[in-house]
Amino acid sequence: MNIEMLSQFFLWSSIINIVASSLAFLVVIIGRNHVSRIHSKLFNVSEEKAAEKIYSSMINYKTIIFVFNIIPYIAIQIIK
Repeated sequence: MNIEMLSQFFLWSSIINIVASSLAFLVVIIGRNHVSRIHSKLFNVSEEKAAEKIYSSMINYKTIIFVFNIIPYIAIQIIK
């Protein structure tokens, strides 16, 4: 596996994960009450707590995308 292949891998991995994250964010923003209601029933917590956990999970996912996809892509671009 060469540097160009790794670069393409991290680029497409970043794109796919950012699109998935953006779609999830749109679903949560557009259907906030519905999504919170479903998760509150699933996990037996209040709707406010469910909304808090949903946003917390989204922040964690974006952090993981940044650390494991975007930073390695930038590092590879620097050493190329």
